[in-house]
Amino acid sequence: MIDGFLQDGSIEDPLYDQLEQAMAEAENSRFEASEEAVRCAKEERDVVEAIRKVYFRSQTTFLPHPLKGR
Repeated sequence: MIDGFLQDGSIEDPLYDQLEQAMAEAENSRFEASEEAVRCAKEERDVVEAIRKVYFRSQTTFLPHPLKGR
């Protein structure tokens, strides 16, 4: 070991190891947040679609059938 470097060029330093671990955890957190954002967007689309269906049904429920009364 020369000045904190090993023969293979890697660094042997607890602080550097902590930095690498923190960076890996940050990357995992970003990935999980991205997945959660995708899930939330899908849930929001599902809710909007459900509201749209309920609204459409409420509008057509009270209208007379177009073929009745002919």
